[in-house]
Parts: sequence; C-alpha cells; structure tokens
Amino acid sequence: MRLFGYIVDQEIVFLSGIGAVLLLIVLLCGMVRRAGRTGKRRRSTAALEKAALADGGKEETPQEKTAPAGPPESQSESEEVRGRVDKLETELKTVGRKMDLLFSLFPPLPSLFLLGASEELRLSEEEIRRQAAYVMESAGLAPAAVEGRTQEKGKEGQDSLAERIAGAAALRMREIDRCFGRPVGDASFYLVLGNLSFEKKEMETALSWYDIALEKDPGSPLAWCNKGAVLEKTGRFEEALAAFERAREADPGYAPAWYGKGMVLGELGRMEEELEAYEGAIERDKGYADAWYTKGIALGNLGRYEDALSAYDRAIEGRPHDAEAWYNRGLALSYLGRHEEALLSYEHAVRIKPDEGEAWYGKGFTLSSLGRHEEALHAYDKTLRLREDDAMAWLGKGVALNKLGFPDEALHAFDSAIGLRQDYAKAWYHRARIFSVRGEREGALESLSQAVKTEEHYKEKAKKSRDFKSLWEDDAFRRIIADAGPGEEEKK
Repeated sequence: MRLFGYIVDQEIVFLSGIGAVLLLIVLLCGMVRRAGRTGKRRRSTAALEKAALADGGKEETPQEKTAPAGPPESQSESEEVRGRVDKLETELKTVGRKMDLLFSLFPPLPSLFLLGASEELRLSEEEIRRQAAYVMESAGLAPAAVEGRTQEKGKEGQDSLAERIAGAAALRMREIDRCFGRPVGDASFYLVLGNLSFEKKEMETALSWYDIALEKDPGSPLAWCNKGAVLEKTGRFEEALAAFERAREADPGYAPAWYGKGMVLGELGRMEEELEAYEGAIERDKGYADAWYTKGIALGNLGRYEDALSAYDRAIEGRPHDAEAWYNRGLALSYLGRHEEALLSYEHAVRIKPDEGEAWYGKGFTLSSLGRHEEALHAYDKTLRLREDDAMAWLGKGVALNKLGFPDEALHAFDSAIGLRQDYAKAWYHRARIFSVRGEREGALESLSQAVKTEEHYKEKAKKSRDFKSLWEDDAFRRIIADAGPGEEEKK
C-alpha cells in the first residue's frame, strides 16, 4: 500500500497502528498522573492557607516566611482541574476496555507487542522463542507438510488476519535474528513462515525459511519434505529428489517423503520408480488419499486403467468431494469403454465443482461417444465458457456440430482449434472431411496434407473413409496418401 507517496508493507502499517494505540495509552496514563499531581499540589496549598486563617494568622507557613502569600486558588480553577482529570480517567478506561476486547478476540497480539519491544524489554532468547511460538499457536498456524498438489487445488488458506499477524512476526523476527547474529526462534516457527510463503507462491522466500528451520533442526523430515516441495515446484528436480531422500533417511516411516519422491520421479519420467514411491507412501499410511490419487495417474500413464480405477476409488474414499479424482475416474472408465459409468463420474465432478473445465470436456466427449450430440454440444460450450483457449473443446464442438448437420459452424470450430494449435492434426483431418463431402477439392487436399504432415496415420484413415470417395482417383490425393497400405473402406 502507499502512505504519503511511499510504498509500505501492510504488516508494518498494521503493527504500527497497534503500536500507536499503545503509545496513546501510555501518553494518557502520563497525562492522568501529571494532572493528578498538579491537583494535589494545588489542594495542599489551599489546605495550608485555610489552616493558617483558622488559627488567626498566628503561625506562618514556610512560604509566608520567604515570600508574601499569593492570592488563594479560585473555586473555578479547582473544578476545572478535577473535570480534566475525570475526563482523562474516563477516556483511559474506554481505551483500556477496547484493548481488553481486542486482546480477547486476538490472543496473539500481546505476544506480538512483546516481540516488537524485545530490545527495550531485554527479553531472553528463551522468552523470545516462547512469545513467537505463542503468536503462531494463537493465530491457528502450525507447521505442516506442504504437499504441492493439495496446495494448488485451493486448500483452505489461513484467515487473513492470522496471515498478517504472522507477517508482522516474521518482520520482527528478522530484526531480532539480525541483532543476535543467528536464528533465535524454534524450527517450527520458521516452518510456519515457510508454509505461508509457499501458499503465496513466494518460493525463494519459503526456501530461505525452510533452510533456517533445517539449521535449527537438521533431522526434521518435515522441513526436508517442505524444502523438496519448493525445489520441485521451481523445476529443480534433482535437488528436490535429494531433499526427499534426506527426509526418508530422517524418518523411513514418514509417508509424505515417499509421496514427494514419487512426484519428482514422475516429473523426471521415471514412471515405474514413481509408482513404487507412491506404493511406499501407501504402505506407511493406508488412507493417504493424495498418494492413492497420484498412483492412479501413474497407472493410467502406464496404460493400466483397471488398476488406476481402483486407485481413484480409494482416493475418493478419503476425499469424496474431490472433483479432480472423480474426473480422472471418469477418464479411466472412458479408456475402458465404459461410457455410461464414465458419464456418471464426470457429472459427479461438475456437481462438486461447476467450474471444472476438464470435467465438462470429459462429459462432452462421453456424450459424443454415446451419440448424444446435442447434450455433448452443451457440455463443450460450457467448457469453452470456462476455457475459451481449449483446442480440444473446439474440436469436440466441431465434431458435434457436423454430426448435427451444421458443417459451416463446424468448420468455424475446427478453425478455432487450429488457431490455438497449428499442428492439431485431428482438426485438420475433420476439416478436410467436410471440404471433401462438399466437393471443395482444394480445401480438402490442403487440410489433409496438413493432417498427415503431423500424424501419418491419417493417410490410412483417409484411404478408408468414404468421405474422401470423390478424391480416391485424384492424383494429388494419391500422392498425399502414397505411403498408406491397402485397407477396407472405413464405415461412417
């Protein structure tokens, strides 16, 4: 945010505002004490004068021996002083009640103030650690494994005030660490700060906090795992793999370390090892939903769709409201040709998460496979409203439109798909089919040539498809499919 033309961190403004309130309290207290002392002095002088008059002026006060007596204090001045004192006391009580309420609503604030005044109060390192830990605990922040997939799926974040309190504590702890010349807080404190930075996708900052946590506790499997997650997210896969190995060495039974290793091996294309790592995680935690989910993906990539389906079912047992798990379950069923069951999974996914574009696409594809093209068209349109740059959805829409008898609209959809992916062979092929059926030779040959340039199997498909029957004797067509072997006509 900007303050008087300068950019200032929100956490600093927040902490400064609270500090200003405390300063106001201190000033009010000082004013009350000064006003009280002034009132007492004036009342004491008036009392002495009154006593002297009562004695008939026989005894002099110490003042009367050195200086002539001044005029007596007027009643109006005394009442004015008492009025000011009463007003200040009332204001102080009001501020005090408000601060008590603030502290009761947000318990970490008193500890945060103590950290802010640690130099003045000369807190010991142990006291600093205790207050810092209490700030995080009271704000509901605790160290945890930052499993990349869970975080990216939109796991519920911390309350904004809790994050601001943690941010203010982080700023103060940096200053304290600089003063001491070394990290003073506990490892768990720096882990929490790393987690918050990770959630905000501030990866380098998160990495620095995790390194400090490891400096405090080199054998922490949690800190090694979280560091590995940051390295994996930033594409430093070999370093990430080493970090997860360190976590496994620190605690061989720590399931997230096996899971993280699997994630990195998947990025490196080592699919069999990836699968073994997920199985290692599940062996140590039978209900590890994330590991079951990623195991399903790994099995699907290996073409083991029945096994993948079983893995997704186990993931859904642990996370019944996970739209992505339902979508991938539908995908496995689609590969198995079980379209009716696949459709149910996709519908479940979009009920859970109506803006899940992939699930809408899967639903459209399955409806097309079932011959329900009007419903498929609706699903593709929904996908494109969510993701207008989805080339596959444009292709599916084009196929549905052509099946429904709208070739011009279908061509527009295929052109849109090709505009997003110039080498989209399937879109070029469907475009060629429409031109051929309409007798537009040049358009058909040009589109077919583009299709086979990327994927040669379209030579064989064109030779078999009756959509190209009018071109079978065309020399240019024959040259395009020249390498295709003999085959039977493709049925429509």
